[in-house]
Amino acid sequence: MNFEFLKDLKGLRYVYENCSNAEKLVMTMPVQSLMTSRKSAELIAKFIYLTAHDQEMSGHSFADILSDMKVREFISVALISALLSVNSSCCLGMAENEGY
Repeated sequence: MNFEFLKDLKGLRYVYENCSNAEKLVMTMPVQSLMTSRKSAELIAKFIYLTAHDQEMSGHSFADILSDMKVREFISVALISALLSVNSSCCLGMAENEGY
């Protein structure tokens, strides 16, 4: 599995479980895999926000976190691109699943 390194990291067990489940679902249930991937990406983004701002967040959406300037300055462009890709893929996958 690609996410084994997360399993023993303090505070990231939930991320590991979601990533592991997304990997298992990708071939049989791709939309559910996308949704599970997004949950993991959202949690990682919340950790980044917490670290960048040194405070708890309240009422911010995933998109709000990704567009936050302090968060963008804190992490690399590559990671922001990856998180945006997960967000976009999930939205497209859900729309296709619902026939849009």
